[in-house]
Amino acid sequence: MRNLKSLLLTLVCMGVILGIGYLGIVEWGRRILSSEGVLERAGYEDVGSKIFYGKIEDNIEIFPWNYYSETEDTMKGVIPSFMGDGLFLGHYQTEGAYAIDDANSIEKEDAQSDETDFLPQVYLDAADAYFGEFIAYETGVEKEEVSAWYQKEGNHILENLVVTENTPVGTIFFYQDILQLKNKKYQVRIACSQWNVINFICAEYNTEDKRELKEWKEGKEKLVEVLEQSEESLSAYFSFMSRLNDMGSPAIYFVDEEYANAYLYGFWWLGNIMQGREEDDELSLGIEKWLLEWEAIYQVGKDVDYAQEDVKYSVNYSYQVVELKDMILILVQGDAAMGLYFDPINQKFCGYNFLYEF
Repeated sequence: MRNLKSLLLTLVCMGVILGIGYLGIVEWGRRILSSEGVLERAGYEDVGSKIFYGKIEDNIEIFPWNYYSETEDTMKGVIPSFMGDGLFLGHYQTEGAYAIDDANSIEKEDAQSDETDFLPQVYLDAADAYFGEFIAYETGVEKEEVSAWYQKEGNHILENLVVTENTPVGTIFFYQDILQLKNKKYQVRIACSQWNVINFICAEYNTEDKRELKEWKEGKEKLVEVLEQSEESLSAYFSFMSRLNDMGSPAIYFVDEEYANAYLYGFWWLGNIMQGREEDDELSLGIEKWLLEWEAIYQVGKDVDYAQEDVKYSVNYSYQVVELKDMILILVQGDAAMGLYFDPINQKFCGYNFLYEF
């Protein structure tokens, strides 16, 4: 009898703990989502899992897009600070068009440049080329084809920024458009602070609700499998992204005088996790160099060989898998707080989102 009472008490306590944990992550998700979004079918499917589920019927916007206003005027000539850096422009400049002398000096050499432009062509091309690397990776096309689309359309990213100044994190720069590459349409959404790319999404554009399709359900099952089986790899990725966010100027690095697009590492890393590729020598080498750069900035004088050190990452993360109408949003809570976007039809991660709580 006593054993039966103990067993019942244990089950009751387990139910209370699971209930509190579930309510906690759902409440966190609700606060991240706009007040107009209503979670439906939220629940847990496995008492041993750290994955929770929900569904959104309304169109919702999460940070930073809840600060986007269609009534804002495009602010010509105003760009994120990291895109005005001379090293950034020097790497992405069009060959033969400009000579970059320093961070504050651009010598025009291309007679075809329009003197009336608010921004010289080198700025426009640099932004298209930089984000074009992300777009090319996500769409599977060559980055030259992405740049060619912008040149052909004459619809450059920097010319179509919407700027919101009064937010809790300062000025935010927004861009969104529909690109057509290889007979497919892709929705691209970008949000930047002065020194960070807060949000980037590139996914096939389709306004239909696909959540009842067989391919959607298969993609969701694959996602859950990856979340459950790749905890250490995902924890390492979240640690990397959190450090990028903390560092401030993460868009471009020169490690041993070598250019590295740190955010592109993040997309590459997620792609490998999705494909079950735990070992990638080229990516690992790039991450090691980036970690040395991080160490040099934040712990000057401490000699750490990341190639030899066994770096441990926390795996104490919970995931709220929220089904939107066109993609899945994974709200991640743990040592870092961020969102990941997943295209279940094509079974690939298609974007990320840094989240902030105030």
